[in-house]
Amino acid sequence: MVKTMTLHLDASADKVLHIPLPPDIPKGPLQVVVVIAPAQPVTLTPDMAGRWQAYFPTDFDIDNALREIRHEWEKEWTEEEL
Repeated sequence: MVKTMTLHLDASADKVLHIPLPPDIPKGPLQVVVVIAPAQPVTLTPDMAGRWQAYFPTDFDIDNALREIRHEWEKEWTEEEL
């Protein structure tokens, strides 16, 4: 099994790196590759609110459309149970 993990750790004063492993890693010998690089600042993705509006008519009500879709799905699920 090969597993890639990206961890954000703080270097301790004693310069010992402690790496917590996921529970699915089996006990026994492992090959570990370490790349040491300065931490990049966390960049947040641009706010997605309102981005959909450019693709729909100006009078489009997305909340209402989602309610209608949900209603149709619920109707299908109820009919399947009968």
